[in-house]
Amino acid sequence: MSLRYESPWAAIGKRQRGDPMDLDLRPAIKADIPDLSKLLLMATDGIVAGLYDGVIPGLATHEIVGRRLARENTCDCYANCWVAADTDSCGARIAGKLHAYPLDDVETDPPDPLVPEGRIAVVEPFEALYRRAAGSYYINVIAVYPDYRRQGLGGRLLDLAQAEARGFSQLSLAVFEENASAVRLYERAGFTVAALSSPARRH
Repeated sequence: MSLRYESPWAAIGKRQRGDPMDLDLRPAIKADIPDLSKLLLMATDGIVAGLYDGVIPGLATHEIVGRRLARENTCDCYANCWVAADTDSCGARIAGKLHAYPLDDVETDPPDPLVPEGRIAVVEPFEALYRRAAGSYYINVIAVYPDYRRQGLGGRLLDLAQAEARGFSQLSLAVFEENASAVRLYERAGFTVAALSSPARRH
């Protein structure tokens, strides 16, 4: 399912009075890649795992995905991510992430040499959705670790995406229909269904 959102935009920033936790939103840095990888795998329901699992013998899937996120000047790069850092925990633990970018940038992205050609079919159902959302600012992932869910963090990350998308006529994303909590979040924010795709192949 593809959903789109249009203005008005919401303001975002650091922790507001009354927030349940000290969670600061900041741009991701390279040291965040291990958490970014795990959150990406968690949010994509086997799709990303299906692309990368076992392609580098001896490395765990999240470590392989980390190499994807370390590729500079690509849409997948960590530089297109924001993280929510729990400043109440030792070492400012990462609680969640936003990964978003102008969707048209995908057209100039170099192919990922780690993905075997035979696995590309895993993501084919998304291609038609991307074409329907051309010109939009695209939310690739909003993901929150289980310990931090149901406390408003998903909404804060969505607000951040809306703020980052200023200057674009649309904000778009793709979500699995069966992910009821995510669908509710996006519908409450004003997203509407723009297109449906055939089911993606889980790994």
